Amino acid sequence: MPINIRLLKCQVAREETGLEIEIVNFFRFEEQFFYYDPAEVAFHSFLFFYLCRPQTLEIRPDHEINDDSVELPRWIKVDGLENQHFHNHGHLILEALHQSAENV
Repeated sequence: MPINIRLLKCQVAREETGLEIEIVNFFRFEEQFFYYDPAEVAFHSFLFFYLCRPQTLEIRPDHEINDDSVELPRWIKVDGLENQHFHNHGHLILEALHQSAENV
């Protein structure tokens, strides 16, 4: 049975944040190699970036987030965001935000 990637991405967003999203379009693909020191493991990842639009605005309550490896989801103002505010790939995310603002 084929996997519906769009539905899977929407499901992950809902599980991790509580938000229902609409995938607007594919933005970019990146390949990454990195070493994670705490686990002493090397990774090869394929990253797919999508522009999405929230269909709901209520974020899942903190006590329902069961992922200790991420910060709790929060709404923030994007006007002052800079590359260093992101753990990885900030320049790509800022580029996507800039492009989506131009298309509004």
